[in-house]
Amino acid sequence: MKYPLVGLLILFTAFTGCNKSVIAPSAVVNEGDTAINNLQYTGFFQGTPGESVMGSSNIYLNVNKYTLILDSFTTSSGPDLHVYLSTGRVPDVFIDLGKLRAESGQQVYDIPGAPDFSEFKYVLIHCVQYNHIFGVSELK
Repeated sequence: MKYPLVGLLILFTAFTGCNKSVIAPSAVVNEGDTAINNLQYTGFFQGTPGESVMGSSNIYLNVNKYTLILDSFTTSSGPDLHVYLSTGRVPDVFIDLGKLRAESGQQVYDIPGAPDFSEFKYVLIHCVQYNHIFGVSELK
C-alpha cells in the first residue's frame, strides 16, 4: 500500500518541482548606455509601400569614430534585415553595418572608417534575402 503512494509522490514532484520559468527573449534592444554626445547627422525613417519603419537615425562622432544609433526604432518583421549606410535610396553603393539586432528599440552600430557623409547620406533597412528596402532615413 505504501509503494503506490510513494510512486505518486515521485511523479507529482517530477512534474511540478522541475518546471523552469521560460522567459521569451524580448524583441526590444536598448543600447542607450553610450557615452557619445557629438551628434553630426540625423534623419527620420519612412517605410516603403507595405512596410512600416519608424524612428530616427543619428550619426555621432566620438574620438574620431563614427557611430549610428537607431532611436525610438520599430520596423515590420522580415527575414535577413540589415542596416546599410548608402549613397542612395537603393543599395547600389553602401556600407553594410550588420544585421538588424531587433525589430524595435535603441540600437548602436559602429561605422567602419570615415565615410564621406556628403555621399553616404541614407540609412537603409534592407532585406538581403529578397533585395527589398523596408525603410529609408535621409541624414541631414
